[in-house]
Amino acid sequence: TGGGSLAIPALLAYGGSSSIFLEAVVPYEGKALVEFLGVEPEKFCSDKTARLMAVKSFQRAVALGTDKTKAIGVGVSASLAKKGKERDGRVHEAFLTIQSYKSAISVHITFPKGFTRLQEEWGTATLVFTLLGHILDIVDDHRDIEEVMKLAKGKFQYKRVDDNLGLADVILLDEKMKVLSGGFDEVPTKSGIFPGSFNPPHAGHLRVIKSAKQEKELEDKPIFLELSVENVDKPSLDMFDVYDRIEVIQRDEGLSGEIAGVVVTRAKRFYDKSLLLSLPTFLVGADTANRIVDRKYYDDDLHYYGELGTMRLYGVKFLVFEGLNVASSD
Repeated sequence: TGGGSLAIPALLAYGGSSSIFLEAVVPYEGKALVEFLGVEPEKFCSDKTARLMAVKSFQRAVALGTDKTKAIGVGVSASLAKKGKERDGRVHEAFLTIQSYKSAISVHITFPKGFTRLQEEWGTATLVFTLLGHILDIVDDHRDIEEVMKLAKGKFQYKRVDDNLGLADVILLDEKMKVLSGGFDEVPTKSGIFPGSFNPPHAGHLRVIKSAKQEKELEDKPIFLELSVENVDKPSLDMFDVYDRIEVIQRDEGLSGEIAGVVVTRAKRFYDKSLLLSLPTFLVGADTANRIVDRKYYDDDLHYYGELGTMRLYGVKFLVFEGLNVASSD
């Protein structure tokens, strides 16, 4: 978004960059960033924004014909020193993310007082190159970053996620779903599907599942949690989001003991979920049920009646929960 952009001319300063460099975009103005991401971020300068930028950059590299296993996307969202008087307490910081097919690395750095804009710019650009070394496994740890920040008396946070469950094609590209289950390779017909963000999973989720198991629609049927990368109201989930939530679900012995597994999908609409997940019975809250029949989520009346009518025709059911009460709806 501007900060760290000195990495661009640095990459182009030497011959041969055409063999590795595809494109650089600096969506500096707010509307430009929204257009680039396809959604308005909650905060323009944030870890999540840098991660979304890196994912979009990775997807752009693949769209330009790069082998997905060799594509790398970079995202930098920064708030650095500016000309003139600044408001009290304004933090000079940068969020950087490097996204590859197999891994993602994210760093948050806070610059110490007294740094000039140029020093912060070069510091951020230098970290871009350092992180590229990490994602390519040229550098095997982050102590080099730590030492740099110690010398500068700044602060940094480093995190990395590796795609150990083989979810990259769903998270980053166009694979429709991946089932994570010890007993199922795919979702059986008429299973129970509990869609949600699960950020975090809580006792209410467990109560819903236990209550649903008492209903005739799900007698002897497995119940899966569904985590969708795409959402009609929120920014997409990235590799950090998905792996963080799966880890928390797996650590929750009460919840994980009641479900058949987790399904990661790219289906943001219930019509698409219905066809993808073998005409299930959905477990939803009252708010979600209201959104399903809200016309604003449909392009026109044809899609509204067509999608809802098709789900009813094929016997898709919804168990709607408000507290611990449940009502069955065809």
